[in-house]
Amino acid sequence: MIKLKRLYLLAAFLMGLLCPAFLGAEELPSYQKYMGSIKPGIVITKENWDHYLPELQKLLPLSKVKLYGMGVKEGMVTMPIVVTTTDYQVTKGQMEATKKYAGKCRVGADNQLYDWVAGIPFPEPKTAQELAWSCNPTISRTTAHDDAKYYNWFGLFQGIKYEKHFTWDIFDRKYRGRTDIPPLGDMPDFTEGGISLREST
Repeated sequence: MIKLKRLYLLAAFLMGLLCPAFLGAEELPSYQKYMGSIKPGIVITKENWDHYLPELQKLLPLSKVKLYGMGVKEGMVTMPIVVTTTDYQVTKGQMEATKKYAGKCRVGADNQLYDWVAGIPFPEPKTAQELAWSCNPTISRTTAHDDAKYYNWFGLFQGIKYEKHFTWDIFDRKYRGRTDIPPLGDMPDFTEGGISLREST
């Protein structure tokens, strides 16, 4: 009963988080390729920061503009602009599981994933649902494989003068579809308890 209550609370939280995005999806502007003045090969420095700042504010979150600006405006660092590359790492175990189980799972009429074992469910997705499930077939962080530890350091500064900081550690353990760190496959927490992931912060 407690597990069901937790599941309902998680579902309610996710619906509250995601529903506004789904409801407003039609109002989102269509994708437009960036045609501004910031192009690969440019180096943003202390001398040209103010010139490029309006374009940077279109491309980066405010927190990154502020953080990068601290170093660039003080002449401590420069900001070279390079060609964008995708760097999603698929492990050897994930690749082997993807090849082994390719074509064995499906997305049902209810949009749920069925018969998935491990790896990327649809290495060549044909629908939006297949693409979505391939990005995240389990309840886990998309960048986490089997076990993960994230270390975050948050610094607080007055100008460029360090004042204090705090750290944030996240520990993840996946219990379903493990491909790299033994025990592989599904662990008893999933097969007997239905728990796909545990995380502590």
